[in-house]
Amino acid sequence: MVPISEHNKTHLEKIGLPPGSLKFTGRKKNEKVKVIVIDYRDADFEENEVLTISKLETYKESATSSWINVDGLHDVEILSEIGEIFGIHSLVIEDILNVNHRPILEEYDDFLFFTLKMLVIDEKNLIQSEQVSMILGKNWLLTFQETEGDLFDKIRIRLRDTQAKIRKRNVDYLFYALIDIIVDNYFLVIENFKEAIESIEDKVMLHSDKKYLIEMQKVRKDLLDFRKTLVPLREALIDLRLEKTTLISNKTTPYINDLHDHTLYLNESTEFLQESLNNILDTYHSGIANKTNQIMQILTIYNVIFMPLMFIVGVYGMNFDNMPEIHTKYGYYVVLGVMLIIVLSLLRYFKYKKWL
Repeated sequence: MVPISEHNKTHLEKIGLPPGSLKFTGRKKNEKVKVIVIDYRDADFEENEVLTISKLETYKESATSSWINVDGLHDVEILSEIGEIFGIHSLVIEDILNVNHRPILEEYDDFLFFTLKMLVIDEKNLIQSEQVSMILGKNWLLTFQETEGDLFDKIRIRLRDTQAKIRKRNVDYLFYALIDIIVDNYFLVIENFKEAIESIEDKVMLHSDKKYLIEMQKVRKDLLDFRKTLVPLREALIDLRLEKTTLISNKTTPYINDLHDHTLYLNESTEFLQESLNNILDTYHSGIANKTNQIMQILTIYNVIFMPLMFIVGVYGMNFDNMPEIHTKYGYYVVLGVMLIIVLSLLRYFKYKKWL
């Protein structure tokens, strides 16, 4: 997985190529593409790695439900061969290879194409993003991931259980379940944002420091990137709800509706966090302004105190001989005393006015 904010430069190489040109836009890899098939129906279950892509032909018209997961998108020939077996349009394969694609739903004659971002929080508390593309057929589901490792292990465990509800449902329910577990993980991302924002808020309330502004800007950028992922996903799920297709059964439709409700809640939570971050930013700027005002107040007080003293010094610094007090024996001490009285009087006045 790559950081959510990272843009792959190889995407620029696609500029100028004709539509349907297959070009992987992710990072170059040497690992072998891994294809795992889980074939199931009630008591029947099979899970194995497919070493010869042509063998996938047997799952296209099978009476069982088949989940074919592809880990690795860098081998364009393998994806092209899979596309030929299942009758996938070259434009769809092109979208799968574009790992920076926004979440979308597209309906074709024999399948639905759906893509979204799988977000996880790594050990460094950073959000990592990976594109997951899904193609739902009549009795088969293709999933494509850039790297091995995902959030679907719980789904695999349920599929291995003969008593699990998912084993008794069609592949469209599996399609829903995979999307659901990805969306559920978005709630963990929201919680991560919430904790980060609360931590920054506590720090800003105690002390306005420039480093906290940097933290706020980083969280703000990540939150904006998250919303760029969430909003098109919500739109895609709206399209999925309204889509009149035989590939989604009436039994699965309520679950799709529930998914859409989850994205609405996530969107509202994101808006609330953005508003909270803006309020913290206002608090930070207010703290900086107050600190500046305090500094200006102190400087003003010093200026007011020293103005009469500078006036006195200026007067007695003039080069005139006809100044009687200059020739007074205690004139120097009298002037110092007057200056001290002025300073003490001003300090007392400022304290009375609660300016100090």
